[in-house]
Amino acid sequence: LITGTRAAGVRRSLDNGKTWATVNNGLANPAASALAVDAAGPQSLYVGTVGGGAYKSDDSGESWHPMAGGIQGLIVHPLVADPVHPGVVYAGTFGGSMRKTVDGGNNWPVVFTGTRSIFGIAIDPNHSEVVYFGTVGNGAFKSSDAGASMGVILCGCHAGRRVREQRVCRHGDGRHLPRKCHRNVVPLEETPCETAGSTAGTRSQEHVT
Repeated sequence: LITGTRAAGVRRSLDNGKTWATVNNGLANPAASALAVDAAGPQSLYVGTVGGGAYKSDDSGESWHPMAGGIQGLIVHPLVADPVHPGVVYAGTFGGSMRKTVDGGNNWPVVFTGTRSIFGIAIDPNHSEVVYFGTVGNGAFKSSDAGASMGVILCGCHAGRRVREQRVCRHGDGRHLPRKCHRNVVPLEETPCETAGSTAGTRSQEHVT
């Protein structure tokens, strides 16, 4: 088990949670805000930090090294790995951009910008090209092509609201839909306003500094 904390960095348990040890070797910024496990296996870990960008471990957390490629110095939360394709990870930032690496963290180009902050990312476990993310003030978005294009979704429920956390749940007819993780919430239907390239945000292939 592994967890990140804002005060103590990354902590790991090797006995199913009975005891925990701090594993911050190389982690210059201990304010951990997000963790992700690469599809390559549990030895490949990523941690997002508050203002220190993101770090990667190739040895199950024994040591960490900072990643560059456009993500350095950012507030990174959330951080979600593609469950199928090794080396593919999405990072949301409090600066309002979503970045994606396809090479295990060497490069993090911007795939979406145009909102204040991104608070939640969810990937369909059966169709990893389908990605949902929630924002501050601009509702929720969906990409059906692994971030190449984005469209607004759930306009009636989420437009102009803060979507803090996203999960993907199965609807009764087998479709996968995002669910906001609050009590008394039912699976949400997509609305006709789901269109790629929405004016609520813009796709970018450029690094933002």
